[in-house]
Amino acid sequence: RWLDHHPSGVAHRDLMLALLIGDRSTLSPERWTRLQRTGTNHLLAISGLHVGMVALAGLWLGGILGRGLNALCHRIPASAVGQVFALGFALFYSALAGFSIPTQRALIMIGVVQWVLLRRGSLPAATGLLLAWVAVLVRDPLAPYDTGFWLSFSAVAVLMLALGGRRRAGAQWWGQTVVRSQWAVFLGLMVPLLILVHGVSLVAPIANLLAIPLVTLMVVPWLLVALLLGALWPWASDLSLVVADLGLSALLAWLEWLEDVAPMTLFQTALSWPALALAGLATLLMLLPRGLPGRWLGYPGIVLALLLPGPPVPPLRVTFLDVGQGLAVAVQTPDYRLVYDTGPTYSERLDAGSGVIVPYWRQLGVHQLDAVVVSHRHDDHSGGLSSVLKSLPTEALWVGDATLSTSMPGRDCHQRASWQWNQVKFRFLHGGFPAQVNGNNRSCVLEIEYAGQRLLLTGDIEREVEWRLVGRDQLNGSIDVLQ
Repeated sequence: RWLDHHPSGVAHRDLMLALLIGDRSTLSPERWTRLQRTGTNHLLAISGLHVGMVALAGLWLGGILGRGLNALCHRIPASAVGQVFALGFALFYSALAGFSIPTQRALIMIGVVQWVLLRRGSLPAATGLLLAWVAVLVRDPLAPYDTGFWLSFSAVAVLMLALGGRRRAGAQWWGQTVVRSQWAVFLGLMVPLLILVHGVSLVAPIANLLAIPLVTLMVVPWLLVALLLGALWPWASDLSLVVADLGLSALLAWLEWLEDVAPMTLFQTALSWPALALAGLATLLMLLPRGLPGRWLGYPGIVLALLLPGPPVPPLRVTFLDVGQGLAVAVQTPDYRLVYDTGPTYSERLDAGSGVIVPYWRQLGVHQLDAVVVSHRHDDHSGGLSSVLKSLPTEALWVGDATLSTSMPGRDCHQRASWQWNQVKFRFLHGGFPAQVNGNNRSCVLEIEYAGQRLLLTGDIEREVEWRLVGRDQLNGSIDVLQ
């Protein structure tokens, strides 16, 4: 509400809302896609990076206050005050995000560090990471079903492997550590990203070199200061918000320039398990300390893993996608791909096409479709169509209702004959319904047959059309799978 009523000079309310309370609902799909392609989407949410930065600010301020209190009372250690402030600041920022799962992970990891420091003990970094892992699982046993769980812990483990415990002779410029850390995270998360989302941003190390300092120094601190000063000194709050807005403008300009000079920013593929295993071994070799024999083998190993053939496609794969109230079916043969119905619209910014169907195909390394069938015009079957056509170039669109508004001309499925893709036969069945019929009964009914097995996709046809299909003997025998 505070952001909505702020003067119109602030241009990036959607990004500020994401950074202040973790609400990304106002981000446009185009903006979120750009962040994904450049590997910077992790910055536009309240993540462990931001919670850790706020905790460091609390540690610094608490240390100053602690030294003052220590001068008055020697029984109060300055470090303890700093630790309390660090945890308090982290708790405050996590509360703004409603204690989302990423902030819970960050809080637990910070708490482990605080516990070790307050005990004045020493704990190996790997043991601390393992304790945080166990604590997160105790707090949320379902955390492993969240991709962020694996990516966040993997990132920390990679940084520990690449940077921890090794010191080079001579003075080190701070930029060297920043560059090495970005390169290490890029290499270390390549295999987890290929497994979990089947895509890696090729420009992520370069994009994050500037994006991380911009967001953590010029945006998040000034946003929080603006929020805290809003009721006390509105002029100071406005000034802080302008600084944060300038930081976000610089971030977007940087990402736009990167996309202009590097058109292929996102590498998406589906690797077989042998290729993923080889890529993981190659990555581990590249992250080992310099000077170890065989380290150079990691680079050709990565190239070889990407050149290996992908996972084999079966003669027929039919997948019913979970889209909630509605229907979406993905059909794949070795050389062809078809979508039957595209699920519902969830909101103005999200539908089953962009949220479920397109990600499913991209996980399989598929970037275009041979056909899309929309059984009828009701939203629970056609809501995701525009997103599918926009993201996946499609050869043919078959519709049960010619009045359906689409970005490409749709052909009447009731006039379509049978066809064959590889060893799979496809056929639309026609109930011979009258012209004046409701939307459900105009559904495209698609029969798929392979090796004597028959599957029937019926959309939302009702009793009248069912009887017509049976009465006209179009089915010609039993059906193995009926939707």
